[in-house]
Amino acid sequence: MRFGILGDAKISKNQLIPAMREIGFNVVHLGTRNPKELLNLSYYNSSKIGHYEDVLLDPEVEAVYIPLPNHLHSDWSIKALNAGKHVLCEKPMALSLHEIEAVEEAASKNNSYFREAFMVCHHPQWEWLKKLDIGKLPMF
Repeated sequence: MRFGILGDAKISKNQLIPAMREIGFNVVHLGTRNPKELLNLSYYNSSKIGHYEDVLLDPEVEAVYIPLPNHLHSDWSIKALNAGKHVLCEKPMALSLHEIEAVEEAASKNNSYFREAFMVCHHPQWEWLKKLDIGKLPMF
């Protein structure tokens, strides 16, 4: 899969891009507010660098990762979905029920996948916790 990334977040540089490359995905386009600042950075060496909109217009990009500030998640998710891209968005995906419904509608309308990067349910701590004998939770 060929990814575009909206934003130059530290999580992208330090964790996501290396993990994507390790499993065979390609980061083909990085969108940022100021593309000129990133032109010489080695960890983006195989990616085009442009503005956020450039990533969404790029036909090579199949999916978009969105690590932007929280208040921008739903708007850019909707824009990406409307551009026909699948979306992996950092948590929280939205700040209101109205925003969640708008993202769901855009995903459905464009036949695209939307996923929130919510690792807590997959964190290794749960395997450790399952091994503890702490009893059953009461049903309310």
